[in-house]
Parts: sequence; structure tokens; C-alpha cells
Amino acid sequence: MSLVCPHCQHVVVRTDRDLVNLGKVADVVFNDSALAHGDGGVFQGRSFIVHGRVVMQHPQGGTWEEYYAIFDGQPPSWIEEAMGRWYVLQQVPAAAPPLEGLVAGSTVDLGSYGRFTVDEASEGTFLSAEGELPFSAAPGTVRRFADLSAPDGARASLQQVDGSPEITVFVGIETTFDALGVYRRSGERAEHAVATGEIKCPNCGGPLPARKDPKAERFACAYCGALADVATLSVITKQDVSRLSPAIPLGTEGTFDEKTFTVIGYVTRTIEVDGETYGWEEFLLYNADRGYKWLICDEGSWLIGQAIAGGEVDTERFPDAVRYDGKRFNLRNTGSASVTHVLGEFYWQVSIGETVLAHDFECGKAVVSREASGTEVNWTRSQSISVSDLERAFGITLGRTYASSTATDAEPDGVPSASSNGMTIFKMIVAFLILLAFIRSCQGCQGCTSTDGDGSYSTSGRGAGGSGGLGGMGGK
Repeated sequence: MSLVCPHCQHVVVRTDRDLVNLGKVADVVFNDSALAHGDGGVFQGRSFIVHGRVVMQHPQGGTWEEYYAIFDGQPPSWIEEAMGRWYVLQQVPAAAPPLEGLVAGSTVDLGSYGRFTVDEASEGTFLSAEGELPFSAAPGTVRRFADLSAPDGARASLQQVDGSPEITVFVGIETTFDALGVYRRSGERAEHAVATGEIKCPNCGGPLPARKDPKAERFACAYCGALADVATLSVITKQDVSRLSPAIPLGTEGTFDEKTFTVIGYVTRTIEVDGETYGWEEFLLYNADRGYKWLICDEGSWLIGQAIAGGEVDTERFPDAVRYDGKRFNLRNTGSASVTHVLGEFYWQVSIGETVLAHDFECGKAVVSREASGTEVNWTRSQSISVSDLERAFGITLGRTYASSTATDAEPDGVPSASSNGMTIFKMIVAFLILLAFIRSCQGCQGCTSTDGDGSYSTSGRGAGGSGGLGGMGGK
């Protein structure tokens, strides 16, 4: 129904009488894995061609992209990319509840398509586009949505254009960029990306490293601590970062799951539990094809985490426990987690003091974390990683503080040896008594036994902090 002119970026709509110009869209930004109209691939044995692309903006600043694709012998579909995660969706004739009554964490019954969990209920603004589109919408048009998920990667989306009573239902699955089988990259990549070379801090003039994530919304200067907006280069706030010294420098590359990830961001966060404040560190890792991972350091223990769909988590016993991947995870702590310091670049409009309600659930060496803020709920699954594995992945040597207090290959349970950290006899006795009390309290626990867990006990000594990744509110 509409076409975005590749020369002037105006949306032109074809009617039965003439052509109507709906206005100019913003320039689009491409990353290494972005699709363009004209690209082709094979997904689950069906070939497809991308005919159009839409960029939507979240109220909290993040953006996501939707690709209008024609599959051989099938109705048109949409391929969606949000925060490095990919989905393939198709419109279906299902009844949908009013969007006004949906909140994150609630469930929606889509009849024969199944029951889904609401991950987010919010709205997006039509920011930019290219190619051919099956609808007519002027730039700036607001679309309300509810994103849903279910077990086994099932995905659904309820959408309603502002002013329209109709709710459109899309159902599909989560996938990966590799699984799309893109074999033809013939689409034109307009050179409208924000400059990714070296830019200077708008506060102190210090040089900032070349951007890794082309869709970064904010960056924080390592010299003066100024947190600035990428698009406008305006200072949002200032912070004292003189005492910050990340164990893994920004820009360091590491290999995980046979993919190279770059450390692009670093945050410190705190949580208050029973009147005490605990702090921890989080590193944001980015790969153009795989999206984002979180590396968490909590009291010397390290975890590597990645976002999971809310529909994959059984919350019947929430907030006392949840089930994921056939295991029961018991509540370890809960509280309001706040951002205290920021360095590097982030894909949403991160801010100092940004706060979410966090729940951490633990089973053995794995942690499932839930973070809720406003209209969305993010889940992350994290797994402990040894210092030796971490050093091999990044090709660096961590400081003695980390190496002496984190699980190593020789100490799989994460219990430091006396020789590695210089514990006194008194401290060893205290640690033994605490460990003994913990084991006795866990006897018969269904959360970490062989009948409902992985058969191991967590003795890593992690404190009350350490959520499983900030999640990035506002990136959809």
C-alpha cells in the first residue's frame, strides 16, 4: 500500500485515485546483521524475500526493527529484531482481549494458538522505514502493542494503531539470525548511519572509542563520567567515576558460544535487602548476530547471562520459587535494584538511579532473575563461570582479588582454598560452620535436589546482590 522513496525518504501511499505523500521518515541505521529490502533467505525450508523495513521507537528511547517478508507459497510475514533477538511472525485470525487490561506478567489465551505470557504492554512510534509496506501510516504514528511469549520459543504480538478499534494478532516463534539462512544481501544499505568513528565527549572533550553498537542510545565518558545522548551529543547527567576500575576494560573482545563479543558497557548497581545495601558490577557484551550477553561480578563470583522469554518461566509459585528448564529455582533475594555508575555505550536510555524491582531465584550454580519496571518484565538466565574460563575467553589475566575468590577449574563449587586467599584458621572455622548450617537447611529442599534440580549445592558465597543482567528497559 505504501512505498518509501529511496531518494527523499518520503512515504508515498497509493490510493484508487492518486498518490498521497504522508511525510518524510528519519534516516535508517544499519548494523552488520540488519536486513534490507531485496535481501533473501531460507527459513525452515521456505525461501523469503524482504520487501520492506520499519523502525519503531520505544517511549523510553530504544528502537526495534520489523521486516516485511514474502515467503514462497505463504501469506506475508514479519521478521522482527529487538535487542538482538529475532522473531518470525504471521498474522492470524484470533480474537484478542483489549490492550488496556493487559499488564506485564499476566496471561492471554489465544485459543487454538495457545496461552501466552505478557512480556511487555506498551506503545511504539513509527520512526523510519524503507522499501514497500503493506499499510499506510504517516511518520510519527503511534502503535500500541503487547508482546507475548510461551514455552518452546513461541511468540505472539497484539497490535493496535492509535485511533483504530481493530487489534491485529501475530503468532510465530523466536529464532536466530543464523537460522534465517540469509544467502543474498542484495538490498541497498543507505549510508545514513550515525558516524561510528571516534567522537568527543560533549562535557570534557575527551576522545571516546569507536562505537560497536550502531543503535546505541547513550554513552558514558570514562574520563569525566558524563552520561550523554548519542543522537544529540547532549550531556544528560554527570557522575564521579574516579574510583571505578572495571576488571575487563571496555572494548575487550572475548569468545563465547563460538562468537566474538565485545565489552561495550559497564554498570554498577546496588540493592537494599533487610536494611543492608549490597553492590555488584555488570558488563554488557555485544555481537551483531547474537545480540547481547551480561557478565555479572558479585562479591568476586562471576556469572554469564542472557535474556530468556517470560513464557519459558513457570511462575505458578512466584514469588517464592519459579521453574525453568525442568528445574525449580528458589527465591534468593528480592529488592529494588538501582544503577549507581555507568561507563560505555548502551542500547537504551540508561540513567543514574534507574530502578527496577528485582527477584533472584537460584538452583545450584544457575540463577534466574526477574526485573520489572513499569510496562515490562525482563527475565535473564545466568550460569557461573570460572575465572580461568573467563580469562581464556578474553585472553586477559584478572586481578588477584577476582582470581582468589571465584570458582576455578580445580574448585568447581566456588569455595576458595585457604592458600589462594590467605584465610586465617578462624575464618576457615567460621566458613565451615556457615557451610554446614547451609547444607543442613537444604536437606530435603526440592529446589536443588536430584529430583528437581541439578543435584548440586550453591556454595559460591554470593551475597544478596547480583541480579542476572540489567535487561535494558525500553528496548522492547
